[in-house]
Amino acid sequence: MGKTSKGTQAANQCRLLSIQPNQVPPGGPNPGNPGADPAPPAAPRFDITPEGIPQFTFIMEPRTAQDDFILGAETYHTNCGLAPQRVHSLGHLVELLSGETTHLRRIRLITHASGEDLIMPLFGQTNVQADRHTFEAHLRGFAESDERGLLSILMLNQGGHYFNWSGSQIMSMIRTANDALLEPFGLRQAGLPEGNLRQFIFYCCDYVMVQANRVRLNNSNLSAANKGHLLHAIDTLIDLAVPPATAGSAALKTFLTGRTINDLGLGTASYGYSNPGGALNFLSLARNAADAVRAGFRAKLTTVRGRFNENSKIDIRGCRAGRQASYLRAFQAFIGRTGHRPTVSGPRWFQYFGPCPGDVMNNNNDIRSLLRNGAQAAPNRQAFEQWAQRSQINARHKDFWLERLNTAGQRGNVIRFCQLNWRGDILPITLEIPGWNAFAAMSFSDSIARMGILFNVPNAAVPSGGSLNTINTFVTTQLDGFATFLFAQIDDSNKAANFTALNQIDSQLGTSIVPDSAPNPLQVSQIEGYQRDLIDHIESNQLSAIKNFMQVLKERIEDEENPGIYYYMLNIGMPVFLFRDEERMLNGHRLQVAHNKVVVHQDFRDAAFRQWVRSLWDGDLPPANQVGTMSIGQNEHRRFALMVEEPDPGDQRVFACPHPGYMEQLEIVTNTPDPEPFGL
Repeated sequence: MGKTSKGTQAANQCRLLSIQPNQVPPGGPNPGNPGADPAPPAAPRFDITPEGIPQFTFIMEPRTAQDDFILGAETYHTNCGLAPQRVHSLGHLVELLSGETTHLRRIRLITHASGEDLIMPLFGQTNVQADRHTFEAHLRGFAESDERGLLSILMLNQGGHYFNWSGSQIMSMIRTANDALLEPFGLRQAGLPEGNLRQFIFYCCDYVMVQANRVRLNNSNLSAANKGHLLHAIDTLIDLAVPPATAGSAALKTFLTGRTINDLGLGTASYGYSNPGGALNFLSLARNAADAVRAGFRAKLTTVRGRFNENSKIDIRGCRAGRQASYLRAFQAFIGRTGHRPTVSGPRWFQYFGPCPGDVMNNNNDIRSLLRNGAQAAPNRQAFEQWAQRSQINARHKDFWLERLNTAGQRGNVIRFCQLNWRGDILPITLEIPGWNAFAAMSFSDSIARMGILFNVPNAAVPSGGSLNTINTFVTTQLDGFATFLFAQIDDSNKAANFTALNQIDSQLGTSIVPDSAPNPLQVSQIEGYQRDLIDHIESNQLSAIKNFMQVLKERIEDEENPGIYYYMLNIGMPVFLFRDEERMLNGHRLQVAHNKVVVHQDFRDAAFRQWVRSLWDGDLPPANQVGTMSIGQNEHRRFALMVEEPDPGDQRVFACPHPGYMEQLEIVTNTPDPEPFGL
């Protein structure tokens, strides 16, 4: 009779207690100790290796109307706001970059490549495939000087000529004909030319040799066009050796280039080039290079070199562009300064910028089919697990849930779980999770139902509507007030007040856990015992259905055969990219992408898909990006970067960005020179 009376008298007091400020912290490892939990750490870097965002993106202009690689790359980079600019040659790239002098942090060049060179002209513009090459020797030549570059194209060594000209014989011929021509050079009476003057005179002799058809190609005289190309290139070499403004040079040049082969003592000698059919027309390239040199190429290149330093990066993306590190070194030397060269990277494998499939899951049944049905189910689960690890879902969300669902090892977890304050403690990840934001604002009843969906919990384990209504009333009208005292830290100063509060809770619950009168003397340990017993009672009675639900939910997360965390990722609005390391190559160097795909939930389909697009890049894309309007339903929006090991038809190894394996297929050369072999 006394217990019932006490409960009646105390009821109103307990309602007053229930609206006091809740002193229980919102979850975390130190419940009941406000202020002990540190602020959640910032989202860690996604455990993948996205590509760096360039300041400028250049794409080699397509050679044909249906150049799928170039056009696909153009679409991909345009979607991402990188505003790709078309270039027709490497010289054109230099010209575009020479317009400013500000530091270049990173640029990107997309072009076909052969594995030995870039399939783009060094200079000039052409649709002839054979002429679209930039060879390593040419890069190294122009890295040194314009003269060395032209000589490399003409396949002549530094100081090399078409004939072993005799300096003494030529000087004797000049002095006999008109010794005044040598007066500006101090050689009128005697002496032999040296250095640049020697080169100048011998280039003039080479010019005569070409005019006289003593330089041939494939055992035949040069065509008129090729002869003109070669004469233009040698004329440029003459002017590089001794600039036209130099006193006496114009007259001496006119005199020498007007001689005959007999004047020069050539005899019957000739020089023969061999260039197989279908090879680059090096003579037309020589003319284009000479035009560039005359148009100030060296000054432009010097400006561009000044924009790069050892902190700059140049990303070349084209099939096997990085297969030969020596080629990347040559490119690096061409565009950089000694000691301050940029890092240059290129793929060792074949490059692809085509579309990947996109799957939209309407509900958990669809997700289950993806993970459980058919031959692809096992690799799909493996891909989900990989994404869960890399996105930090396992480390930051899976562990978070398991800690809060632990009903066996943590007394009071069921009560804390029902309070839902812990929803504010979810650790951030790099990807946005709009489904979590919606869940965090739900009522108690809706939250329980939503959790069942998040992890694909069997309906039988989710509290029924009537049961949930009863629990909801208890949680929303009483439990918060109870929790303040059930989890309070007890000491001698507050033990009496907390005994009174716990006595009132005991009355409201209709239990006899707490005596009507406080023991004398009242011990801290006694109050703590009342707290434990009341917590156990509530969790085993009023919240028993929730406790069972939590146990099943925990089992779903830990289910190794059909992990609930995989459903959770899609249900909270994340994209999941299924990394697969094999796709089928078809005839004609066409790739059939079937396994690498992006998967999203219908409720967040485009918002989730756009998160995947952003994850391809390290940082914020430029404002011009179109990601905000992209849809998973659009084939052109689902373009991605992929590398393929071999071009042969059949199953081939692949790696998609931002899988770490993708970056591992890049050859990267830095400002640090390669070590000499054998320690030399």
